[in-house]
Amino acid sequence: MQARYGRVLSSPGVARTVVPYLVGRLPSSMNLLALLLFIRHTSGSFVTAGGVSAAFALAVAVSSPVLGRLVDMRGQTGVLVATSIVHPLALIGVLVAASQSAGAPVVLAAAALAGASLPPISACMRALWPSLLRDAEQRETAFGLEAVVVEICELGGPLLVGGLTAVVSPGAAVLVSAVLTGAGALLFALAPASRDAVRGAWQTRRWRGPLEERGVRWLLAIIAFSTAGLAAFEVAIAGFATGHGGAASTGTLLALWFGGSLAGGWWYGARRWATPLPWQLVGLLLAVAVGALLPLLATGTWTMAALLLVSGVAIAPAIAVQLAVMSEVAPERSRTEAFTWASTANFVGIAGGSALAGWSVELAGVRAGLVASAGLAAVTALLSVAGRHGLGLPRLAHDAAVEAAEDAYDLAVFEDLAQERDDAVAALARAAERNAELLDQLTALRGQLQDGSHQPPTGRAASAAAEIARTGLARLDASLADLYLLEQRRAAVLEDIEQLRAELLSWGLPENVTALPRQSHGA
Repeated sequence: MQARYGRVLSSPGVARTVVPYLVGRLPSSMNLLALLLFIRHTSGSFVTAGGVSAAFALAVAVSSPVLGRLVDMRGQTGVLVATSIVHPLALIGVLVAASQSAGAPVVLAAAALAGASLPPISACMRALWPSLLRDAEQRETAFGLEAVVVEICELGGPLLVGGLTAVVSPGAAVLVSAVLTGAGALLFALAPASRDAVRGAWQTRRWRGPLEERGVRWLLAIIAFSTAGLAAFEVAIAGFATGHGGAASTGTLLALWFGGSLAGGWWYGARRWATPLPWQLVGLLLAVAVGALLPLLATGTWTMAALLLVSGVAIAPAIAVQLAVMSEVAPERSRTEAFTWASTANFVGIAGGSALAGWSVELAGVRAGLVASAGLAAVTALLSVAGRHGLGLPRLAHDAAVEAAEDAYDLAVFEDLAQERDDAVAALARAAERNAELLDQLTALRGQLQDGSHQPPTGRAASAAAEIARTGLARLDASLADLYLLEQRRAAVLEDIEQLRAELLSWGLPENVTALPRQSHGA
């Protein structure tokens, strides 16, 4: 079991990137809680504290895809170095502004800047795995390891914030988060693999970037609903803890849930899986949905603790497969941006799931919150089934019939394009016929004028006629030159049309179409 992880970590360049990634990844689970506790401590208001945390989170959600696109266009180094400087300074600005009572707008602006400049280190790491590990099985193990890291950070970050707040001060937790983020991002940017990352491959003509890909869109919906289900589950467990021994037990119960997830993620990454990734995702999301129902069987705190340990087993493996599928379906030219969109989907899911579960628990109790969580998990599993082809699975017989119907529409489009091409070629052919007739007439007239210009003048009238003939001959030569040029342009247009035909064929036609009509070059 350990050998698979050892082979991944010993691969060239992996350790140089994973270590700073761990340093820079941990603060991502510290920021919101640290800001909440610090602003609550300095302002005395949970409303202000919640507003500052919301400004930070919203800025992260909006700016992440922008930073991801910059990475795909310019490379990782410049973006990571810049954000490793701006983000810590912005967090320090929050500390100073709040401590000096600079006013809510200033604090909100600093928090928004800190969120907007959060280094996209997670997306950069995930985008590097395909270049660091060429073997598909090793990449699956790597994403399993990263899912474990995510769970460790989600558990360890809040614990570190709590310890620093209790021992030092809430401001110390914000400062440590700023330092760790800046140092981790800077060290990651200096790693050889990060410096050598593919850059400039993003195509500006495709302004939607990775969202052009159907598989990416399906996966983002899956991630959003999956995260919503997990967030709703946490709220429901907090509600359960409040009614069974006090809110203080929430951390213990969630720690058991995370522990089950860690064990499942470690077990998943250490094994070789022959099942295609999309089917793995379907199965794991179904397991998460079933696990979300288990706490409904709890009769007290002890049974809830045991059930949570089991219900969390499929979560980290599901996260690992989501990351692996994103690596497969996202285009290389915009892979980093695709992973930042996944972060945005996470934020959207957290907000929606927390709100739904809070409303359910408030109106109908903890069981309603657990049912809401399980419902979101079930929707996620259904989405994975519905989007399985976009995520990489081959189509079955029934789906092939549906695809044939879609191809019929595509064929109609190709036929329309081919008809437009034939119409254009026919128009050029008619123009060529008229040009040929005009050329014959002009050639005959030129012969007559040339004969007239060579006759010796016998008087003023004859001399004037000869001069007119010479002038007409010059103008006729110019007209003939224009006509020859027009013919060359007609030939060029024909070449352009043939190139268009070749491009249409290169797009890929349905199997029952072998060629588009070809116009004779003699037209």
